[in-house]
Amino acid sequence: MQSSFYTLATAHISSILPVSRANVRAIQSQRLPEPLKTSQLDTTDVLPEHATEGSILCEPQAHVLLRVLHGRRTIELSSLSTDAPPTRFSFPSRLFPTPSVVFDDPEVHIIALTEDGSVYRMVFQTPKLWSDDYASRNWISEYHLKHSPENITGPLHVKEAGSIFIGLRDGGILNLDAVRISSASEFSAWKETILRPPLSLTLTSLIPFTRPRQGSSHTISFATVPNPSPSLVVFSLHRDRTLRVWETGVCVASIGVPAFIPDSSVREASSSRTATILGPEPRRLLQVIPPEEGDRIDEALQILVFMPQTQGGSFSLYGLSEKNNGGQRSLEYLWSKNCSEPSQYRQLRDFIVTGDTLWVLWDDAGSALVEYTDFDVEGEVIASSWNSVNCDGESYFPSPRSEEKNLPQGSFTDSYLRALLQPGSFSKYTLRAALQQYSSTLMSVPGAHHPILSTTYQTLAEQIASVVGCTVDLVVDPQTGEQLWVPYWNTLRRDWEGFLARCREIERQARWPLQLGVSYFGEPLLIERERLCAIVKTDKAMQLHQSVTNTNALQIPGTVALSRIAHTLRESLGSAKATRLDQSILDVVRSDPKSSYLDLMLQVSQGDIMKAVPTATLTWVNGQLAHFSDVEGAIVEVLQALVSLDTVKLEQDEETESIDAPPLSWQTALLTSFIATSIKARYDIILPLFTLLAFIIERDRDSQTGWRHIAGQAFVAVQSISLLHHIAISPAGDPEATSARLADDDVASLMRNMTVSGYSRPRHTIAYSLLHVFLSSLSLSFPSHVPPSVAAHRYLFSTGLLRVLAAPEVSEAEVQLIHRIWTLGFAGIANEVAQWYPRSPAVAYLMGRTLLDLGRAEEAADLLETIAFCFGKQTAHSWDDELLRIVLPAGVSPDSLFSYWRHLIGVFDGFSLAAQVARFARLALECTDPLEVSDLWLRLFKADVDLGLYEDAYETIIRNPSNEQQSEFVRQLVTAMCENDEINRLLSLNFIGFQADVEQAILFKARNTDPRQKPDYAQVLHGWYIFRGDYRGVAAAAMYQHSRRLGEIQLLQNLDFLEMGTLQAMSLLTSINALSLADTDDAWVEYIAPPSEASVRVKVSQHIPEEYFASAGINFEVVTISEMRREYTLLMSKLRLARESPNLQAALVRTLTKEDIIAHYVQLGLFDLAMSNARTFRLDMSSIFGILTSRCMRIAEQGDDDIDPLECPWLFTDQVLGWEGTNSQRAWRYLRLSLESYDSMDGDWSYHKVVLQKIIDLDRFSRVPAWLSKFFMDHQPEYLIRMSLKYGLRVCTVALSHFIGFTKFDQAAPARVNTPQASFTWLPYNLIDQVLLAATEERKERPSRATDRMAQQLRKGLSARITYLEKWSKIEG
Repeated sequence: MQSSFYTLATAHISSILPVSRANVRAIQSQRLPEPLKTSQLDTTDVLPEHATEGSILCEPQAHVLLRVLHGRRTIELSSLSTDAPPTRFSFPSRLFPTPSVVFDDPEVHIIALTEDGSVYRMVFQTPKLWSDDYASRNWISEYHLKHSPENITGPLHVKEAGSIFIGLRDGGILNLDAVRISSASEFSAWKETILRPPLSLTLTSLIPFTRPRQGSSHTISFATVPNPSPSLVVFSLHRDRTLRVWETGVCVASIGVPAFIPDSSVREASSSRTATILGPEPRRLLQVIPPEEGDRIDEALQILVFMPQTQGGSFSLYGLSEKNNGGQRSLEYLWSKNCSEPSQYRQLRDFIVTGDTLWVLWDDAGSALVEYTDFDVEGEVIASSWNSVNCDGESYFPSPRSEEKNLPQGSFTDSYLRALLQPGSFSKYTLRAALQQYSSTLMSVPGAHHPILSTTYQTLAEQIASVVGCTVDLVVDPQTGEQLWVPYWNTLRRDWEGFLARCREIERQARWPLQLGVSYFGEPLLIERERLCAIVKTDKAMQLHQSVTNTNALQIPGTVALSRIAHTLRESLGSAKATRLDQSILDVVRSDPKSSYLDLMLQVSQGDIMKAVPTATLTWVNGQLAHFSDVEGAIVEVLQALVSLDTVKLEQDEETESIDAPPLSWQTALLTSFIATSIKARYDIILPLFTLLAFIIERDRDSQTGWRHIAGQAFVAVQSISLLHHIAISPAGDPEATSARLADDDVASLMRNMTVSGYSRPRHTIAYSLLHVFLSSLSLSFPSHVPPSVAAHRYLFSTGLLRVLAAPEVSEAEVQLIHRIWTLGFAGIANEVAQWYPRSPAVAYLMGRTLLDLGRAEEAADLLETIAFCFGKQTAHSWDDELLRIVLPAGVSPDSLFSYWRHLIGVFDGFSLAAQVARFARLALECTDPLEVSDLWLRLFKADVDLGLYEDAYETIIRNPSNEQQSEFVRQLVTAMCENDEINRLLSLNFIGFQADVEQAILFKARNTDPRQKPDYAQVLHGWYIFRGDYRGVAAAAMYQHSRRLGEIQLLQNLDFLEMGTLQAMSLLTSINALSLADTDDAWVEYIAPPSEASVRVKVSQHIPEEYFASAGINFEVVTISEMRREYTLLMSKLRLARESPNLQAALVRTLTKEDIIAHYVQLGLFDLAMSNARTFRLDMSSIFGILTSRCMRIAEQGDDDIDPLECPWLFTDQVLGWEGTNSQRAWRYLRLSLESYDSMDGDWSYHKVVLQKIIDLDRFSRVPAWLSKFFMDHQPEYLIRMSLKYGLRVCTVALSHFIGFTKFDQAAPARVNTPQASFTWLPYNLIDQVLLAATEERKERPSRATDRMAQQLRKGLSARITYLEKWSKIEG
């Protein structure tokens, strides 16, 4: 078999036509009441998305792909002429094999037969097909066959829209005909006709008790002239190898096809009988070869028959003769051709004849084997050899390299994931199915399951990385406590290898071949279960690669021989070392060249890897190179072949008019596959050739003059091809920052977590691979008849990478390549591509932008700043300027450094990177007039503020030449520092010249923001003034106003009193503390009361009548510190009552007056608080002392019995409990100390009098406490005497003694006494008379000598005093 000149360009159908985009419609049968639900469509098939059949309709008006899915219950229709989403039709019963899609201008008909005996016809109008609103018309019809479904075996063959043939179990053929009703889309009812062959006598039929083998006459294949055609001829092949010809319902010819090609004449071949029968399954074994143009219909027809054999098979061509007088025809054997040796033991899947080529599709153990040979009806095909198409087999499935399998956990996991997600290897459906099987296996294990299995993931790649190996745990050695990492990695590696093997098995089933078809461009299409493939001519690079790998060729050109030498040299190193050598070559090529290319070549050849080449291999290489007369020329020729493209001129066919149009998604996917294969072939040749060139340069070190130019060309070739290879093997993934807009069923979601960026760009509709996205972005257009190979080379040419070998400077095409990949959203890959080239200004700019998209902002800023030297009118970098103009946006010119800085500011500002914005803003301000760039000052200031560099922001304010901006910046800075709780830093800034702006900003916020929210601007304003020594001014006033606002908000919004009251009390206390630091005369503030507080204004000491104000005057109050203290005390009292009296409602507490609060304190027994607050409020405490006195007397009556602390909390305080004595004694002591604290001479000892009065009122016969009597005797004895006389108390002795003391004085020296001693010079004679009278009355009741003596003494003293005073009065007079 010769070397292949064709290859397969493949595309996974689930990737280009994802399930998520498909429209699903259930077909309802008249036999069933309801259609089957979607959940009932899947059968026991574990891979329902793998097709069991497929066919292609290729017409100018419609290009349709039909697939049978879900265990032959669903038909999927996909338009290959548009990008419309596929449509699926779910049938209520399983389908018979070979449902057909036929074209009947202007309609596409889908005809299917179900196992329950229903024939369905679906009609769609071109060009919209099923994308139109077909449901609004009669688009589907169902016909129930009259024959029993058990008698139907199939296959179903559709000759045209009104004629179908069905094989029956008894060997007959059921023909259904229908006629179109006028020009409408409807047909008449099907008319059934049974076709049976005529009876013929055979030897076996004459022998009694003999019959044909069961089912030997079953029809297994049909063939008709391709539609559209008026031909009435139908060919059928039966299991007994009989080929029959039917015409107008009559068998007009038949012949037995031999199982083997005979060696005798044609007659022997025609009359030979076969002893074996074919298998019962329907197969594609026939194809009609229509006559050439000009021949009459049904004349000169030929039928190509494939006859399977035990080993391989053969093709036979028969010619159909003209009708004889009886209307019969005959079949004439023309020639036969055996199949190739590689096809032995393989099953035929399909064959077609296109032009002068016969294409054969074999099932090669589950994968496709495509062969082709020349086809000639004259028989010259017999001498032609079979050629094979380069199909990807088992070796194409990716796998981690052997050296990667020995890496640590994270590295080898990444290597396996890269292998799974490599473009073109495993479809999205394969990965999902394998993951589902893997998870089901884990879930089937009894016990608790790992939570990862039930977790939802955004991407398939993330789910695979998380689920695979999730049950592998790190074990700790129970004896040593050491973590057993080696067994853990080995087990995890086996888990990944098992999952990869599972994916390979599913993908192998997905590549099971189904059928061949024809495309627009005339080359065959291959339909697999899950792939659509195009058989495409190889280019020169592929042919060279095939020639290198095919060692059977005897005569080879010099380029192939040299490439084989290079290939052998590389293979001698072994897989691991060869891979390391390739990586070292790529590292050298991608490095910024600082040495000559010859030195870099020597660096590769002198490495440790090249030293490992066996000596025998080196000897063989030298011997092979000796056969070349011009090694340099041969190397250059190979390099030229690798970077050259096939020059094909796209000329429009003169006979057909074709409009250029961009390729569709499936066509772009096939182009992507072809280009990737071509690049892979070039890559596999260029690296060994580079190794060989390095070996030759090392060997001929003394004569390197001629190699210098070749080394540069080799570097260019390796650079371009390796870069294209890197792009080809890179998955599209999710373009950075587009994952949120991606559908889960898209292949793009597979690599969503492999790229990182916050830069949002629009993505391509279908991300089959990075190369697919890149090619789609080129927006090239082609005529519909252009083959994929030609279009692929046009795409490669448009990239500009495969160019004429020259010095490896950065070209315009290379810069555009990096720029295009970046603009498509693949920042990570664009950054990797940029590393292939020297760090020119344009490349450095793109690298900086990609680093920025990848989140490496600091590196990006450093790199972008380094190319600033290229900007400015003084510089002259012509070529760099041209490249920069390509990548720079409009408005940014290499002639202006300022425009570049401004551009970078906008770029980094778009990413909210304040540090870099500030960095480039300062650089921009240095090269322009500060007065003309107010926006830069704004960006610089905002950047400093966002970074928390408030001192730098303050410096920016100082440097800003605009006064208006300065004031605005001050307000923004103050607000930002307050909101970020940087009050101390704010107070530390002096704001010289801007203090008024600061105060205005804070004051505005304090008045207009919610005082409950942080920051508390009133506190900030208070701190601002306190820090500057202004205690009275706005500092105290701000906090007082803040307190009043809190109270107003609490009342209006009915908020929690405890919370709001606490905040209000804190504000009041802060204001009081501020005023306490001021002078006494200045301890007041002005408060402007809002109208809402008119009814709740507090009492003030200073009030100016309203008539003294103008009509437009401001209603303000002067509030002193004492008034604030009273307000604070009132508020604190309310808060205390609210906390200690849960029965009190918050609304009631808010409305309590001062008197109510005192009353509640007294009621609760909190006499200390009641008396202290009463003093603060300047309220009379008589009622307090009266109640306290009654409590003391009640305790005295109870004695030392137990007293409830809840009733008398004042008696159980720490201070009172520390006193000695009984409860009664401590209670009277508490009363006495309280009187000492709160009663005074200024009040005429009114509270003592209240106590005395209360004691008398409660029990006039009780004994007045001695301390109270003594107090009155010391301070107001007359009051005590009067009270005693009033209530009949026995105090005569005390009163007489008291008044006797008044009459004793020094008569020798009478003197004027001071005013405080006036009572000693003035005697209450009326009271003395009452006492003397009381003493007389008491003597009558109880005679007492002491009382008499004292009364007599008092009378004498009074008489002497009166006489003495009269005497002195006369003397003074």
